Amino acid sequence: MKSRPFSQMEEKYIKRAAGKVPVLVMSEQLGCEVRKVRDFCGTRKIATKVPTEILRQHYPEVLKERRCRKASPKLSESLETTKISSQEFGVSTKLAEFERLLNVARHS
Repeated sequence: MKSRPFSQMEEKYIKRAAGKVPVLVMSEQLGCEVRKVRDFCGTRKIATKVPTEILRQHYPEVLKERRCRKASPKLSESLETTKISSQEFGVSTKLAEFERLLNVARHS
């Protein structure tokens, strides 16, 4: 993980994607810690809450993890081992991969 400040291009990405993309996905795309992205947004008063409908449509894995973390901390630990990286369901996904992930989410 990088420890340097965000570049101007990375700052623009965070400002553009905040509220539309989960912080977990943004941090993986930028190659930094979730805490660093949250701190950056918090100091600049940028809202990072993604509406549930967007999570349900595009990031079902993040929504499942959030629900499990609230219900049972032990269950969320088991999800850490099966979590799909943002490269598979994130911003740079091909349509076929995205549809495959949606089918997996629907059947589970």
